[in-house]
Amino acid sequence: SGTENRILNVFLDRWTGTLIGLTVLFVPALLYGIYRTGTVIYHYETGQKLLQAEDWEAARDHYEVVRKLNVTVDLGPIRDRYLSDLATLYLRQGDDAGSRKAIDVLQSSTYNEAEASRKVGDVYARVEKWAQAASAYEGFLKVA
Repeated sequence: SGTENRILNVFLDRWTGTLIGLTVLFVPALLYGIYRTGTVIYHYETGQKLLQAEDWEAARDHYEVVRKLNVTVDLGPIRDRYLSDLATLYLRQGDDAGSRKAIDVLQSSTYNEAEASRKVGDVYARVEKWAQAASAYEGFLKVA
């Protein structure tokens, strides 16, 4: 009974209770965030390797996983790269609608209008669509 009271007092102490509450609430959220971030990075790197190996379908599948997971994680530098790669993949596969969707997200997530035009030009240049690349680069030069 004396030992039980001391244990109960430890848990009832406001600082200990607060610390336990924070631990219970935030540690799982932190671990889940770390897991999702690691998963985004893993699928992005795997997608890049498959893209370099010209395994378009498998690369696209990994980039789609990155797109879905990165909505909540929102790793900015990876977002720009995977959207550029995904748009390139769609263009290589002849999927203009899929490419346009990836390009639209790339443009809307880039706050600097000139930089957004440059990124679009880079996508078209990678697939040797020179007229579209030139148009995007001209837009970049006008705004910059």
